[in-house]
Amino acid sequence: MNDVRVATVHASAINAGCRWLTVPWLARLLAIGFAMSAFCTITSGADTPPPKEVLVLNSFADPRIYDPLKALKAAVRSHFHGLVNFNVEYLESQRFEAPGYEKSLSETLSHVYAGKHLDAVVPIGYPALEFALTHRNEIFPGIPIVFSDVYRGRLQDQKLPENVTGVTGVVDVRGSLELAFRINPDTKDVALVTGTTEFERYWLKTFHEEFAPFRDKADIIDLVGLPTDQLLTQVSELPPDTVVFVQESRPFSQQPVIDAFDVITLISERLPTYCIFGGYCVDHGAIGGSYPDSTVLNTDTANSIVRILSGENARNIPVVHESGSHVEVDWRQLRHWNISESALPAGSVVLYREPTPWERYRKFFLGGIALLFFQAVLIIGLLKERSNRRVVERSLVASNAVLKKSEAVLRESEERFRRVANTAPVLIWMSGTDKRCTFLNQGWLSFTGRSMEQELGEGWVSGVHPDDLENWLGIYSASFDARAAFQREYRLSRFDGEYRWILDSGTPRFESDGAFCGYIGSCVDISERKLSESSLQNLSGRLIRAQEEERARIARELHDDFSQRMALLSLGLVQLWKRLPPSEKEERARVWEMQQRCQDVTDDIHSLSHQLHSSKLELVGLVSALNGLCQELSEKYKIDIQYSSCELPFHVSKDVALCLYRVTQESLGNVIKHSQADSAHVELGANESGVSLRISDAGRGFDPEVSNAYAGIGLAGMRERLRLIGGRLSINSEPLRGTEILAEVPLCTFPNEAHASLQTAEGREL
Repeated sequence: MNDVRVATVHASAINAGCRWLTVPWLARLLAIGFAMSAFCTITSGADTPPPKEVLVLNSFADPRIYDPLKALKAAVRSHFHGLVNFNVEYLESQRFEAPGYEKSLSETLSHVYAGKHLDAVVPIGYPALEFALTHRNEIFPGIPIVFSDVYRGRLQDQKLPENVTGVTGVVDVRGSLELAFRINPDTKDVALVTGTTEFERYWLKTFHEEFAPFRDKADIIDLVGLPTDQLLTQVSELPPDTVVFVQESRPFSQQPVIDAFDVITLISERLPTYCIFGGYCVDHGAIGGSYPDSTVLNTDTANSIVRILSGENARNIPVVHESGSHVEVDWRQLRHWNISESALPAGSVVLYREPTPWERYRKFFLGGIALLFFQAVLIIGLLKERSNRRVVERSLVASNAVLKKSEAVLRESEERFRRVANTAPVLIWMSGTDKRCTFLNQGWLSFTGRSMEQELGEGWVSGVHPDDLENWLGIYSASFDARAAFQREYRLSRFDGEYRWILDSGTPRFESDGAFCGYIGSCVDISERKLSESSLQNLSGRLIRAQEEERARIARELHDDFSQRMALLSLGLVQLWKRLPPSEKEERARVWEMQQRCQDVTDDIHSLSHQLHSSKLELVGLVSALNGLCQELSEKYKIDIQYSSCELPFHVSKDVALCLYRVTQESLGNVIKHSQADSAHVELGANESGVSLRISDAGRGFDPEVSNAYAGIGLAGMRERLRLIGGRLSINSEPLRGTEILAEVPLCTFPNEAHASLQTAEGREL
């Protein structure tokens, strides 16, 4: 085999020398100079790493069918920064089933490459891949394998070793069949010409599987493993409404008088002929078929090889699965069979189309017309130039002066804007129509501690707090699409790593003609304000809690002290009344009146104690406590208060129950004092999402925007109570149309730990 290679090299050198004689002398000098420069570069680079060695195993030995090596080698060498030597072995896989052939081939390759360091093995086609996987331990143990153009279906049931990767190819049998039936609609039979090797048997089976959707249109005639004379005889006997598909692969070493391509040419003279693999169709008489893009295949294969040669592990390089194909047809065969190009699918590639006379001589026609037109325009221009020269010169001088002045004004305006923006005590940003940031002032850069290059585009996003980023981007994008102004608070990382609260205000920008040109915005640090608000809210919660504690303390004092003392006083008056003789009617009546007044005061103290702090809330729960409150107020103030409720499906905490009780108490008090209504309705509802309390009346109503509409804690107190437990208050009222107050507490909301639940002294009974 080495002798054959040496002879091949000598023959190539002789051919190259013959071609060299035909090269012009200037080109020879340039080539010599280039060769000497390359030689000096190579010899001077003492540290140049040795070239990489790649072994290519081609499944087939006939380069006329498909020879990707030229394009593959060029792609690898253009992407790899170093020298790459290729060793190519044509396996002639059609002989693998011959006894002893594969073993002999393995021994030969093992002998040839035993002392040679290989960096990668590249099997092309499934037979070469199967051979490489079977004999890798014998020929090239431990060397990474990058396969190419292996049909994906071949690998479905096969698990590849860790050091094997590659690129699968596409064989669009279905697409070629669809093309045949599309441009030969009268087809009744499809003849398949193939051989008997394992490779051909596999594609015979695949062809039959892909033919299933067309069985109601035509029948398959298999012409398998026939000698050339028998094959041509049987083809000549096929009916005229038959199309022929060829997927035969013959060894390159067998070169009879009539080879495989001659057979295709002879068949195509009588019947429309198609090929499963694209190499058969190139200039050999077949119409065409549906084939993948070999350029993409070679590029992806080269990328994987380069990654291996660069030191990357094959297990980290995923297998690339190519997809997609396009129709390729021979224009000469379309004319031979009177097939219109309009019958082809969209995107079809037509090869070997003969140019029309217009296409052949178009540049001469256009050149002549352009020359005549140019001469005419030139003559007219020369005639006008004489009269317009002075005018043009004067206007040019004036235009230059105006242009220079405009440029100076523009530069001054830009410099003024940048000076104002950089000295402004706020963070200023600008974005273009693509939503990407185009400008940030010095205040922004000083705040974040980053450079302009780091922040431009989408770089500023890295400083936004992760919890605020998604919501902020959604608001920004929606406002941008609507061309609307916006305001948003979010946290931005400062130069020291601390997140600060920012109030960002954005406004759309428009040109003088109304064209949208982006956004401009300003940001203000509101961290201190947020801290003050938090402190104020915390103080508010503490005040309300202190109020509740004080109310509980006063209620206890009234109940435990004053109420008891008044009871003793009343009891003493009763005893005094009993001791007075019946004859002292006036004194007895006065004592009895004093005892009744004392009893009234006792009742008032007891009622006031319950208003300040109701023990029913803990004893009977929220539902019954509200019912008792409504009955008590209805009887005392002679107003019809209707109460409706449902059984709460969950436990309501003490702070939620107290809040709703206080809101009901204050709302009904306001109805009694201000609404002049003779009835009111209280409705307590609950569902799986939370608790709702609705108090409504048909009184005179009020304007919610007017302050101090209610006495007592007022709207602010109600809202603050609800806010502390995560709820909210809604008021719907109009003058002369009544009032509706809705308090809602979602169960999924929990108050901040800084605003702990309002723990009052209600745990003690009055």
